[in-house]
Amino acid sequence: MKSYRYLLFVLPVIAGCIRPNMAVYSSIYLYNYSERGIQSYLKIDHPDVGSSYPDTLVPHTPRFLSMIAKKNNWIEVCGYKGDWKTVFETWTSSDTLSVFIFDSRVVDTLSWDTIRDNRLFLLRMDLSIGDIYNHREKGLSFPPDERMKDIHMYPPYQEIIERYGNN
Repeated sequence: MKSYRYLLFVLPVIAGCIRPNMAVYSSIYLYNYSERGIQSYLKIDHPDVGSSYPDTLVPHTPRFLSMIAKKNNWIEVCGYKGDWKTVFETWTSSDTLSVFIFDSRVVDTLSWDTIRDNRLFLLRMDLSIGDIYNHREKGLSFPPDERMKDIHMYPPYQEIIERYGNN
């Protein structure tokens, strides 16, 4: 009889914790292993930003920049209450999200128009939903590491490694 009372108490608690429509939180992190401060920008379809991929221009406004201090710091580039399929359906009209990485010194000293007109970014990663699923556990990094070599990026992976080294 005691065990039945225990089950009557515990089962509703367990059932309340396991709901099929439980909210999913999707996120991807960017780690900075370089000796410089960087700023990241997730380009989405937004009136202040412009169009998402295949438009690879630097976004119209610096409003959505996120700063990452130098050496071994990180930031959540994208956090969304929903699965990645919903993120892509909501934020982009394509199958790709672009993440731009800028040198913080450049952002702090030059006008955004100069940065935009001269494409003064360190790296642009064009991420498919598959790239995000493949890298969601360990995140993305600057400079990119070996496991990121198959992500479409500009400049290409090998050129970035020659310029900035490998982490």
